[in-house]
Amino acid sequence: MRFIRGKRLTALLLALVIALSLAACGGEKDDKKGDTDQLSSTVYVPQFIDVDMELDYINSGCSDGKNVYLAGDVSRETEVTDPETGETYTNYEYRDVIYRIPLEGGPAEELENFEMSALPEGSEGNVSIDGLRPGAEGTLWVSERIYTYSFDLPADFDETTGNKWDYHTGSTEVNLQRQLDSTGNEIARVDTSGLKEKLEADYIYATLFDKEGDLYVSVEGKIAVLDPSLNVKFVLEDEQLWGDALTLLNDGSVGVRISYSDPATETYGYKTVKIDKEAKGWGDEYILPQNAYQIYPGGGDFLFYYQNGDALYGFREETGEGERLLSWLDANINVNDISFFSFLEDGRVVVMTNSYQSGSFSYELAVLTATDRASLPEKTTLTYATMGLNYNMRNSIIDFNKTNSLYRIEVKDYSEFATAEDASAGLTRLNTEIVAGNVPDMLDTSGLPLSQYGAKGLLEDLWPYIENDTDIGGRAGLMERVFNAAEQDGKLYQVFDSFSINTVVGSRKVVGDELGWTLDELQAALATMPEGCTIFGEGDTKSGMLRSILALNLDAYVDWSTGVCSFDSDAFRKALEFCNSFPLEYDWESVDWEDQEDAYTLIPNGRQMLMTYNLSSFEDMQMYEAMFGGSEALSTFSMEYSYGSDGAYSVVVGPGGGSAGLDYGMDSSRLIPGRYITFKGYPMEDGSCGSSFVINSGIAMSSSCKDKEGAWTFMRELLLPKVTDTEDGYRSSRYNFPTNKTDFEKVAQECMKAEYVKDSEGNNVLDPNGNPIQESKGGWGWGSLNIDIQATSQEEYDQVMELYNAVDSLYTYDTSIYDIVNDAAGGYFSGDRSLDDTVAQIQSRVNLYVNENR
Repeated sequence: MRFIRGKRLTALLLALVIALSLAACGGEKDDKKGDTDQLSSTVYVPQFIDVDMELDYINSGCSDGKNVYLAGDVSRETEVTDPETGETYTNYEYRDVIYRIPLEGGPAEELENFEMSALPEGSEGNVSIDGLRPGAEGTLWVSERIYTYSFDLPADFDETTGNKWDYHTGSTEVNLQRQLDSTGNEIARVDTSGLKEKLEADYIYATLFDKEGDLYVSVEGKIAVLDPSLNVKFVLEDEQLWGDALTLLNDGSVGVRISYSDPATETYGYKTVKIDKEAKGWGDEYILPQNAYQIYPGGGDFLFYYQNGDALYGFREETGEGERLLSWLDANINVNDISFFSFLEDGRVVVMTNSYQSGSFSYELAVLTATDRASLPEKTTLTYATMGLNYNMRNSIIDFNKTNSLYRIEVKDYSEFATAEDASAGLTRLNTEIVAGNVPDMLDTSGLPLSQYGAKGLLEDLWPYIENDTDIGGRAGLMERVFNAAEQDGKLYQVFDSFSINTVVGSRKVVGDELGWTLDELQAALATMPEGCTIFGEGDTKSGMLRSILALNLDAYVDWSTGVCSFDSDAFRKALEFCNSFPLEYDWESVDWEDQEDAYTLIPNGRQMLMTYNLSSFEDMQMYEAMFGGSEALSTFSMEYSYGSDGAYSVVVGPGGGSAGLDYGMDSSRLIPGRYITFKGYPMEDGSCGSSFVINSGIAMSSSCKDKEGAWTFMRELLLPKVTDTEDGYRSSRYNFPTNKTDFEKVAQECMKAEYVKDSEGNNVLDPNGNPIQESKGGWGWGSLNIDIQATSQEEYDQVMELYNAVDSLYTYDTSIYDIVNDAAGGYFSGDRSLDDTVAQIQSRVNLYVNENR
């Protein structure tokens, strides 16, 4: 990985006092804000301090309560001249350093005497820092990992002509724990190498020293506890242990996070289990919330800490429950960027974040202190309900709160209420609050029954806001068709910044070149394939296909405005028959993954006819063209170009050596470059395209929003142009189609722009057919297939736009309706109920559900 050197680490020190008891965390309530028991009356005010450290990359950090220690790399640039050619080039030398930053102020200080451990004499490899932890009396422990490589070189091996890695025979790993004094001198060392052999383990997942110097080692299926001399004291086993996290608890014991499942209650999740050193066994265990995937060392009144969504909780052993302490989002910190945090004795919290944007790393160091919300400049608070924020939306909210002087967005993450027994408890809670009149100002539409909310009049029509927004350019400034598909009775209840298209793709010479087909037409195409050919692959099942069909057509089957359901239609009957053609279940546990064949192997050999496909860029379709197009497509997308010693140019066909191809009686000459595939979609009774738009992170505004102008100020950012003219700007938007029309066209133009290989004199290099050779735009891989991406052809662009202009529905998933339909269809899928009875039951049950809830 490359890092941009010379960047100054800007440490963000947010001065704060967090009382660990935080009795005020329950928050205040008012009629407009609704049930805000997740919103704290404590917020976080940033104070910025520059710390002058020339670090290219930070890999570890910790705090001892007085200082923060950071370990990272510093690069030095030198100019080197090749003695044979006289050419000068830049060489980078990297050095590992550790800095100490006083929390009470003062410059960052390098531990001047620190040096990384040396490689064994005569060996090759590398040394890396795995972590830092505070020691006693101002000392610091550093964990180092030393890798050395072994080679079995022939006696006549010549480094100038041979590649020694062709003779690589293995590697050796040494783990060291080194205690350093305040200047970086080593004062103690523990060599933990050899643990794999001692514990008969293939890999060591985690190690942790407790305060008495005993070492805890996590390997597959067990935890070993060793004394300071590395003698094994005892070993604990659990089949659910898979390198789970070891954590120092506030009472000095060690806990481990372990996954669990309970077949009796059909629940699963994580728990923290104490290791009882005296009894040499497992101690007390504590069930974690459903979305708490990580635990952290305890302190003060809390046995350990854990994250749940954007909130940090402290677990109280005496109550067996977690207490919500703070929201990272309130502190304008993206929880996904946190590298480490630590509570200080005086109640402050030290946290370091690490993010990667625009080709470089950015680090922030923060010390958090609680500030009463009432003491801050007044802003209008807008509530934002979500079932879990994604990374980009979290950053958008943080940026908005930092820069907007009039409004602030407070997030209520209802996923925090999910339990092992009820994963949808958060949605139930949100619906209960809405019924009580506590409607959030804005809602993240992911996972919400938006059609149901729209039919109840809970949502604001956003078309007028778009039409009056000159910066967006009204409807004409957007990819209008995808927004039309998202309409409900002519009203638009959500906006979103990107989309993809869910479809089904097949070889053009097998399925034809027309969009869409019926079930009969699909079966007719399947009849032309070799015996035993599957439709989509071995892993598809009846219920899985039913899930996709419902998401594709849900609005056609359920009208929330009128309560009319259409599950007794011929179209749905045909859809059920189609789902029933798949296996009832697939035994994933019996799969031999080493011998498992991927789609690239199955498709050319006529053993798989179609693939489901989420079309998200102009470029990724070339992977599918290579799969379905055979040897002609393969040679188009995967070639190796090289110059010989005499300057001659050669071309070598890439993966498959040109031998891949559709070998079931079809004429490969019918393949047209840039048009190897057809977007057939799922079979539809009316023969329509059978594809749907998939949107990314939609936002809705409630009709009761306390400040609609303020909400739109935030929401409109999703629709404004974002793609810059730089390479980074283009790359950041290549994995989903932008909904802003200007951005969409800019990305398309960039994808279609071809660069050509030049010789030393600046002339185009030609292939054996006399055509100029394109520079690769990057690579895509699928299993054993890897291709070079070429510039999007006009034919490829036209094909995407043909599909875009044919799609008129949104991929919509409703868990409650799917559960009803799947349960009722179970008898039909198992052969115990007729199609007529199944359709009648589904129609009756869904109709009852819809009309009870609309």
